[in-house]
Amino acid sequence: MNIIFITVIVLYAVAVIAYLAKPSKTVFVIKINCLLVNVIKGHAPNKFVAECEEIAKIRKTIKGKIFGIRESGGIKLEFSKSISDAEKQVFRNVWPNDYLGGSPPPKSGLRKKAKHF
Repeated sequence: MNIIFITVIVLYAVAVIAYLAKPSKTVFVIKINCLLVNVIKGHAPNKFVAECEEIAKIRKTIKGKIFGIRESGGIKLEFSKSISDAEKQVFRNVWPNDYLGGSPPPKSGLRKKAKHF
């Protein structure tokens, strides 16, 4: 009985240590406070940070954090509760597609016409 109890305790301790030792999924954190945009953790794409600054200048009242979370398909954006759904969509619209793990959208919706000889 004693050996089983000790084994359970050791397995539990190993599981806790493994959970705490796993790498963080947070790639970056951007803090927005009205007109100020700061990357407070990690490295966010420069283009995205510049777009966030433009959005903050236009909207002027945004306060909150944007989190870049690593997933199997790329990086997913998550937001603090203080950022509204409409503002979340604006940030998602300027997020570079190559960071989503998918292919970028076509440059034009028009197809080239085939030449007939």
